[in-house]
Amino acid sequence: DDTLDRTTDGRGRADALTWAELAKLDAGSSHSAAFAGEPLPTLSAIARWAIANGVACNVEIKPIPGRERDTGAAVALDAAALWRATPVPPLLSSFSEEALGAARDAAPELKRALLVDRIPADWAARLSRLACIALDVDYRELDAAIIAAAHRSGYKVMTYTANDPRAVAQLAAWGVDVIITDAIDVIRP
Repeated sequence: DDTLDRTTDGRGRADALTWAELAKLDAGSSHSAAFAGEPLPTLSAIARWAIANGVACNVEIKPIPGRERDTGAAVALDAAALWRATPVPPLLSSFSEEALGAARDAAPELKRALLVDRIPADWAARLSRLACIALDVDYRELDAAIIAAAHRSGYKVMTYTANDPRAVAQLAAWGVDVIITDAIDVIRP
């Protein structure tokens, strides 16, 4: 996020603080008292853990307004270096087409997905222009027809954030490729 309010005990824009200041924030208490004092993770720490545990990562690029290109390129270059020569490189995703374009230019070998709240009429052209492999959509916006159209066009369909087991079952029946959920205790692979 470009602000600290939703995910930490900090307030304001993330770029207003140094990493030393950011590292002191509590990023766990908002989830559960059991995670109180958990610091913000670094991309390198996440990469080390994911690689060691064989976990695929979707690295969402969330640029601060006005820094889309810089952020997209920096995240892509860092991710490419951190996951170099690993069997499962990360997927880069973003709502910012500008950031994804910069990520494509900086590390074309990394796969990308375009995040959208609503499916634009020209979704296939956008995915093509950004050399994306997937469309990542709010689960409430999906239906069998759009999933089939994406598959016919050679794209995967990812969806966020489906926590209702009935919705997840319907999405799976329609053939969605990836379901992002917060309810891992209820939603099973």
